[in-house]
Amino acid sequence: MNRKVETVLSMIGVVSSVLLLFLGGVLAFLNENQIQMLGVTGDTTTLLTIASIIGIVLGTIAIMFLRENKMPKIAGGLLIIAAMLVFIISKMNGFLFPASFFLIAGIFSLVKRPTKNVTFVS
Repeated sequence: MNRKVETVLSMIGVVSSVLLLFLGGVLAFLNENQIQMLGVTGDTTTLLTIASIIGIVLGTIAIMFLRENKMPKIAGGLLIIAAMLVFIISKMNGFLFPASFFLIAGIFSLVKRPTKNVTFVS
């Protein structure tokens, strides 16, 4: 049974986490005045960086488990945990996209049942 949908959604979540890691890195190098003009605090940039690293690591591990349908239930649990951690650690702002992709992929991988090979004998 292919797990293409779950793998693609997980990859989209990892790529969006990488993009937000880049955003957190850029915000970390701005001056305090420039950051205050954007309405972002220094703690927020640190939390964005930590949450994106967690999303990248857990998402990549889940993708490895989903490949060739090795351990889809464990991958689904990891994706749901990644979605919750990424959303909560980032103070519930800015991480709606990776968290939603991880959550949807995790639910898909937990709900999808393996197909049974049925042979009819006549």
